Amino acid sequence: MKINKPFFTAVFILFSFSAFSQNWTPIAVNDEYHYELVGSTAMYDSTTIFNGGYIRYNSPVDATIWIDSTTVNAGQTIYHLNKIVKPCDTCPASPPVYLRNQQQFLQHRIISDNAGKYIFDGDEKWTVFPQVQTGTNWLFDTLNTITAEVIAIEENQIFGNTDSLKTILLSNNDTLILSKEHGIIRFPQMQNNTYHKLIGIQTRDLGASIPGFQEMYDFEVDDVFQYYYYFEAIQGGYTGQAKISILGKQVWTDSVRYDIERILSHSLINYGTTYPPIVTTVQFSHTFYKDDIANQYPGHLFEDDMMCQWDGEWGTEQSDCTRFGFPLDNKYFTTEYGQNQDDKWVKFMHSMDFSSSTRLSDFFSDDPNSDILSPDECFGGGYTYRRSWEEGLGETSFTFSCFEGYGIRELSGYIVDGDTTGIITPDSVLILSNESVSLRTAANIEVYPNPATDYISFKINAVHSVSELDITIYDTMGKALKTENYAATASGELQVSDLLPGMYLLSFEMDGQVFTRKFVKVE
Repeated sequence: MKINKPFFTAVFILFSFSAFSQNWTPIAVNDEYHYELVGSTAMYDSTTIFNGGYIRYNSPVDATIWIDSTTVNAGQTIYHLNKIVKPCDTCPASPPVYLRNQQQFLQHRIISDNAGKYIFDGDEKWTVFPQVQTGTNWLFDTLNTITAEVIAIEENQIFGNTDSLKTILLSNNDTLILSKEHGIIRFPQMQNNTYHKLIGIQTRDLGASIPGFQEMYDFEVDDVFQYYYYFEAIQGGYTGQAKISILGKQVWTDSVRYDIERILSHSLINYGTTYPPIVTTVQFSHTFYKDDIANQYPGHLFEDDMMCQWDGEWGTEQSDCTRFGFPLDNKYFTTEYGQNQDDKWVKFMHSMDFSSSTRLSDFFSDDPNSDILSPDECFGGGYTYRRSWEEGLGETSFTFSCFEGYGIRELSGYIVDGDTTGIITPDSVLILSNESVSLRTAANIEVYPNPATDYISFKINAVHSVSELDITIYDTMGKALKTENYAATASGELQVSDLLPGMYLLSFEMDGQVFTRKFVKVE
């Protein structure tokens, strides 16, 4: 994977319009364009995720746009742009409500005619004439009476190649830039001093590329991945480790299959008591396909019904697939992307679970009555979860919460190309002694009162003394809100009076181990 962001040289060479003969199409059919939002103060905010890494929200890709379909009507060509999912800003904060079928910054559709006019049509309507010469002006925005004028046609370096640029100045001082070969280079976010900048074209392998399943699941024979997982509800749950070894690999154009050995050390939890683990070893095959959820783009809708619960066959495909005992088939989720602290691409997703009857086949309908997705029920409450993937490692973390239940699964160690990162437990230890599982689950953490108003207290009853403790409060979307550090303590309290009413997660990190608890904040 490569990231070569576009850049503009300092020297511009002016040409007349007659020097250029191509059509300056804003968005080309069959191409996928990645844009970065420039000027937003929320661009590079970071939050801790459970495996210790960091995510830069919306960085660098804020929007991925392509032409989903084309229709011709009365001499006009209508290019329907791909729709995304967005949170509802005008809906009540709890439970969260998302809207599907939402436009991106280029609106719902682009309408063109034989005269070379392009109309960006949606919640607003803007008109652009890509073919006109320098000095030409027109009415860009009828509603807000904004005019446009082509002020320069220039030559520049885009994605390492010489290209022609056309600069359009709007009467509100915003700037729109078109490229003859690459479409829209810059498009303003009207009235808020930000703009979208083209940073990659996925289908041409230019600039920033978002990795798909081929990069995420790029394993080799003898690679090893070890996971820690934990789930707890009202009456109990389970915890354990899973060690995945790659035994074989077959690659096709649209899929890759791995032969896998899994050692699973699985312990039941009943009212806070962890029972001795049951260890099983199985060998099976799993195939990742091109429609894997790791192929999705920012804000896009998808169904997660491929991966199954970890106390059954890992990765088994079945129509009634479940994860942690909760049904996930035919549900809708939203995706976002980011980079980790080493500027490596990480895909991550945080989401509400939706029980809408609308399928992906009619997702691009313009019916406004089909926009709202209603939250599903999970033990009587909204179900949220968060997943992340990293190139060459596959899924690196999975966290979820719902009313009376929460759980995590995280990559705790791996061997890739013979190099070991994190903790890999020898098979003999994992199978015979299960020492690492016992140490990981030795702590019994009490959190009270729950619900809480101003303060929440904690008490740690651990087999080993706690030398240093970090406690982080997360919201249900996985965003870190505050972190407190304690030295050599097994009890204490945190102030929560500044939190909004709702459900939160407490992450206790001590001596290299992570435990989570849930609490509810009330007025």
